[in-house]
Amino acid sequence: MTYFGRDEGGQAALTDSLFFLAIVSMICTLLFYFLINYGATVEEQINSFYSGDFAMDTLKVIAYVNVMRDGTSIYSLTGDNPQYDYLLAMIKEDYAESSGNQNPSLNSATRKAIANTVHSVMKPFEHSVDYAFYLFQEDSQKFLFLLMGVHECKKSGTECEKDSSGNIVGSERRMYYCIPASPGILKDKVFPYVGKVDSATSKVFLDKGTSKDLSAVTGVGANYIMSLDLWISKDVNNLWGLDSAANKADFNCALIPKTDYE
Repeated sequence: MTYFGRDEGGQAALTDSLFFLAIVSMICTLLFYFLINYGATVEEQINSFYSGDFAMDTLKVIAYVNVMRDGTSIYSLTGDNPQYDYLLAMIKEDYAESSGNQNPSLNSATRKAIANTVHSVMKPFEHSVDYAFYLFQEDSQKFLFLLMGVHECKKSGTECEKDSSGNIVGSERRMYYCIPASPGILKDKVFPYVGKVDSATSKVFLDKGTSKDLSAVTGVGANYIMSLDLWISKDVNNLWGLDSAANKADFNCALIPKTDYE
């Protein structure tokens, strides 16, 4: 005797089980995928928060650290009556003295103080981070200055040092003081090639020197953006030899001697 209902019931139960397993597998796969992406997103946000916080703290230290009035490090204090000041105070004073010119500039002592201060603050990350520190005037779309700290190949004369196989040997820190004409120089010539950039910015008012009471000043100064951009150091051919003739039109840089900041 044959019982057709029993076979059909068994097949139905097997089919239901397969569908159930397929649904559970799909849910587990989606859940696993979601958890991985959620963890990666959280990690990225934490790293971004840490990097941004680090950049802002670094910018504050650079602006308000003490430097010698001749531009040297505070650690080089000599004599019985050393003269020192905040870096930002030196920049403001220098700007006020030169603001009568069509294009305000900073003197050699202030430029030396900027290079020495930024290098000292960033020294713990000497081999891993490159940076750009600058003051930019939004209304006129002009840089007061742009300090670039990048790694380049070690050179023998004008050529990079190479081993017997022709591979470039090592790299070294080089710092440049630049006054670029293009307001988009960093976005066009730097950021596309260096990867993720962590930035910190702050507004700074620079007085033209016509009033001693900054609280009463109206229309006699300019608002600048003070910014520090950081990125993981890497070999970027576009950033080699920023003082070379090939880069002169874009960056308008001068190499800062190591004696000014080491």
